[in-house]
Amino acid sequence: MNTICKASLVSLAMFCILGSAGGAARASDESGEQLFRQEKFVAAERAWTKAARAGDLRAQYMLGLALISGRQFPLDEQRGLAYLAALSDRGHGDATYALYGYRLRKHLVSAADATALLEKAAAQGSVNAQAELELPSGERGLQMAGDELDLMVPARVSKLEAAGHAGALVRGRKVYEESCQVCHAQGLVNAPRPTDRPVWELRNKQGFDVLVKHAIDGFRAHPPKGGMPALTGDQVRDAVFYMSSGRSK
Repeated sequence: MNTICKASLVSLAMFCILGSAGGAARASDESGEQLFRQEKFVAAERAWTKAARAGDLRAQYMLGLALISGRQFPLDEQRGLAYLAALSDRGHGDATYALYGYRLRKHLVSAADATALLEKAAAQGSVNAQAELELPSGERGLQMAGDELDLMVPARVSKLEAAGHAGALVRGRKVYEESCQVCHAQGLVNAPRPTDRPVWELRNKQGFDVLVKHAIDGFRAHPPKGGMPALTGDQVRDAVFYMSSGRSK
């Protein structure tokens, strides 16, 4: 088992048992996580925000992750980074690791400074940071800031399959026509056209969730969310599903 797999399993185990110190704040935070798992994202944001303002560190961390990644919540990097920076200053290793990943992917930090931030996160107890330090430098920074959020909600593709894909195709086509076709319809900067089936078949071999992560977080010439930061993670996922499904015309 490689170090990333070990780190992911340890991270998942820690996620299941980690709670906050105060009884009342912990109950509020857990309700936020329960709501998030149930995909009641508006209610989850409200619960986490209330708990975060009451001083709950877990709620501050999860809210910070959600806000900087744009997964399920409207993207609000400034607010999310403020939560994570405050936690990092208090010795929260996972928050420091999230800041490291964010700054590295946004090219906001030099290689030397990124390593220093990664080492700080490891020293603060981040299991993921400790595992990543064991990797060659060229393989660092590959994990996504929203991985912990993804563990909480089953991959939407399974629900799409159960529902026969119909709703996702309708939603995805709408997002594609409004936000994606400017580049993808013309194949600009090697953006694959929806009708380029051999190209999509090759990409689909990477796995649907990989394609979605690339679309949300950016990959090579493709900017995060296709340069449309107002899109939610669900909208991007639906657009990727539409383009990659072979149903588009």
